Amino acid sequence: MQHFTKEFIELLAKKDSFAFNQFYLETTDRFFRHLKYQYRMPEQDAMDVLSDLYVKCRNTFDRYDSSYSFESFVWMIFRNVINDFLKKKKDSFFSDLNRTNSAEDENIAFEDTIESVEASSLDLLEKDYQYDRIQQSLSHLPVSYREVLFLKFAEWHSNSEIATITWDSEDNVRKKLSRGIKRLKEQLENT
Repeated sequence: MQHFTKEFIELLAKKDSFAFNQFYLETTDRFFRHLKYQYRMPEQDAMDVLSDLYVKCRNTFDRYDSSYSFESFVWMIFRNVINDFLKKKKDSFFSDLNRTNSAEDENIAFEDTIESVEASSLDLLEKDYQYDRIQQSLSHLPVSYREVLFLKFAEWHSNSEIATITWDSEDNVRKKLSRGIKRLKEQLENT
């Protein structure tokens, strides 16, 4: 996340529309990617979380304490919004995906609507196999490990920047990175 100036943050606290739009434009891609790749969220769910995030940010920027990192403050809001979303999200059952064909008024099972896979699609699936294995293995790691791994290897933050964002010490960030990588390797070996 870009390091915003003190004056810019004050404009955000005063609910300046131009400043908030600028904040949105500079941060939305990063948060969206985090939701898509860290949490493997469908696009619509990610957009819902982002919507909630920016409403919450707009309503809480006036409570920001400048003695703390602004980036950490925003990430704290982001994590809370994600947790709120995940708490209220209900599981969908496979049988709920059945649909009714209105023309014939018959119930069609979801699995009957899946088209057959062509040879070219199989080639793409084979190429994406490693990526899927890594994503699946990452999903089994604790959130704290996934978060520091994402910040380090997807967002390219230094350990000190990650420490600031996560409100953790650099030593704990280093330990989480090391343990996260070790557990990720173990997960990949077991799949």
